[in-house]
Amino acid sequence: MAAPTTVEDAKAMLVGYWKCNNLFIGSEIDEDGVYTESAFLIVTEDLTVYYACKFADYIPDDIWYAEYAGKIVVMWPFDTDIIVNSADPTTGYLYLNDHENWGYWLSFKNLEDDSFDAQWRSWDDDYHVQVDGTFNRVEPFEYIFFGSKGLMKK
Repeated sequence: MAAPTTVEDAKAMLVGYWKCNNLFIGSEIDEDGVYTESAFLIVTEDLTVYYACKFADYIPDDIWYAEYAGKIVVMWPFDTDIIVNSADPTTGYLYLNDHENWGYWLSFKNLEDDSFDAQWRSWDDDYHVQVDGTFNRVEPFEYIFFGSKGLMKK
C-alpha cells in the first residue's frame, strides 16, 4: 500500500472508482424512504469528481425515480479542484463550491493507493451534519447521470 509523497502523486492516486463502507452522503433521497444501497466517488483523469449512489434493486413504482432501480447514478459533480495538503499529501478536501466555510465538503485522510478515510460535512440552514466513512478502490463500473446534467450513459 503506497502513500503519496507530493500533491501531484495524491491527485493521480485519487483517479479511479471508490466505494464507501456506508451510505455516506445523500443516502436519504426523500421522505418516502432510503432507496440507495452504496455510495461511490468517481475521479476522472481530468480530476473531475462525481458522487454516485447505487439505487436499490426495487423502488416502488409511485416513487418518481423508480426507473433508476438497480443502477449506479451520479447525483452531482464536485465543482472545484481537489485540494491536497502540501505538507501531508495523504490529506485534503473536495468542495462542492468555492467557499470552504459554507456549503458541502468532503475531507480525506490516510490516502493510500487502495483506500482513504473521509468525512462529509454540510451546513444547511445552520444545521451541521458530519458523517465518517472509508472509501476503497473498486473496479470501473457503468454509471448514468441524472438531474440537471440529464441522463447520459457513461
